[in-house]
Amino acid sequence: LLRDGAMTLLHEWESLSALPAGAPLAVGGPAGRLEGTFAGIDEEGGLLLLDRGGTRHRVPFGEIIETPAP
Repeated sequence: LLRDGAMTLLHEWESLSALPAGAPLAVGGPAGRLEGTFAGIDEEGGLLLLDRGGTRHRVPFGEIIETPAP
């Protein structure tokens, strides 16, 4: 996996994630509480969250505090 580059490793990790793309969640991070849907992980390991208004947020560290049922 490493031979193919970091993005290949990232895509493999995402495929094994308990959070599928589009899963609703709330996170507590440096910007406070954010709610939206899981939009992936960036190349530096930050969680990507899409809020209701369509804005994509990067959460470099924090805690998933809620994964509401759809």
